[in-house]
Amino acid sequence: MADALDYQTLYEQTLLSLQQTQNAQQAAQAKINQLEEQLALTIFELNKARRKLFGHTSDNRHAKATTAPNQLELFDLGVSQEDLLAIGEQTQEEVKQAQAEPLPKGNPKATRKKRENNKRMVFPTDLPRVEVVLHPHPNIEELQQQGYSQIGQEVTEVLEITPATFFVKRIIRTKWALKSAVIKETHPDDTLPPGVIMAPIPSRTVAKGLLGGSLLAHLIISKYTDHLPLHRQIKIFERSSIRLAASTLSDNVAAVCRLLEPLYNCLKREVLKNLYLQADETGPADQIVHLRSIRVLDSEKKGASHSGFFWTYHAPTSKLVLFDYQKGRGQEGPKEILKDFEGVLQTDGYQVYGKLFEDSSTVTLAACMAHVRRKFDEAESLT
Repeated sequence: MADALDYQTLYEQTLLSLQQTQNAQQAAQAKINQLEEQLALTIFELNKARRKLFGHTSDNRHAKATTAPNQLELFDLGVSQEDLLAIGEQTQEEVKQAQAEPLPKGNPKATRKKRENNKRMVFPTDLPRVEVVLHPHPNIEELQQQGYSQIGQEVTEVLEITPATFFVKRIIRTKWALKSAVIKETHPDDTLPPGVIMAPIPSRTVAKGLLGGSLLAHLIISKYTDHLPLHRQIKIFERSSIRLAASTLSDNVAAVCRLLEPLYNCLKREVLKNLYLQADETGPADQIVHLRSIRVLDSEKKGASHSGFFWTYHAPTSKLVLFDYQKGRGQEGPKEILKDFEGVLQTDGYQVYGKLFEDSSTVTLAACMAHVRRKFDEAESLT
């Protein structure tokens, strides 16, 4: 007779099998829930990245929803008249110093080939000439009546430019001299000096430079506004038979930047005298898309480059913007610029501002509601 079935053991085995099956189902369901959460988060991040790449970054859904024009007049947040006068006087002194100091002659360590025979550059003869004749006295007939006669002229040529057209401005200064028979005592009321006289040469942006103000302005705007490097501008000039050395252009650009420095300092002082500023920096847009960092050639190491950053400081009351270039995105930049600032500083949530001014007794940090609303806007559109 076969052994009787052990129902107790069979029952226990069945229960254990059911329990294992139930545990496996629960584990599978937990894994499914985890994957669904990861998928939802991935889709959220993907849609966020798509919005950054292809969508509008502004959360203003109503074009007419602008700030009230008189809102900033509720508080005295601008620059006082006394500060403006002091800034103007300081800027005038800096301009005088900049004009009095000799202009830089380039890098003395750089090796340059000597110009052939050390001759001054001669402009192409087929370029149109615009002559400006300057006399030492506005009334030529009065000069002749006093005994002066023209004995020659001195010509100075300066290269100028109009859009897509080069021309040479010829500054002709006539020379005048008293006739030998005329004696100074016969003209006691004459204020003109004896001997040879000539009108003074007009001042130029770069002293004794070959490039006129219009061409210098063209170089600066093309380089810094149109992002056109000097070597490309040289190629453009060559198509018009104008051949300028790279050292000549770089030295002139450096000279212009040096002359503009007092204006930058004036802007800086006026912006920082405001009691309300908005600050931001050109850093990576987020961890996915790096759009706003600037690659800059390193002057200390040939062929190398680094990530440059522009820190911007906006004074809404004065409607002025100050740009400050820094090699990094750390706190060194705003710490130096805002060391003497007193007032309200409005920024985004970048932690650098909090570390610098969270416990400051002179700077009050204000958050940006636009950044807060933007998150709600993004969350609403992704639901």
